[in-house]
Amino acid sequence: MTCIASLSLIACINEKRKTTKDYFLPQYYSGVVTNKFIDSSQHLYKKVFIKEKYGTKVVLFNGEVGGMFDLIKIGDSISKKEGTNEVRVRRKKLDTVISLRFYETE
Repeated sequence: MTCIASLSLIACINEKRKTTKDYFLPQYYSGVVTNKFIDSSQHLYKKVFIKEKYGTKVVLFNGEVGGMFDLIKIGDSISKKEGTNEVRVRRKKLDTVISLRFYETE
């Protein structure tokens, strides 16, 4: 009986595990990239700092496999609407919309 209850609990926990896509989709931001780096003190997180109207937001691009982190340059204007996987990147000779692609283990 205990074994069955344990297996049910494990199945329930695994079912609620967030995927990389679940992390990215609710995000929204719009501003100018002020800094970006891979943080060696924090699990090699790919961090992008965006100056928005009311402060600075840090966006992590871990698990994104489409090369967005490498595409973004300091000084670019980037924006993303909540619920989408599309990021608009604007710089002097570039104005494009890129779809984020994610690494998933499922």
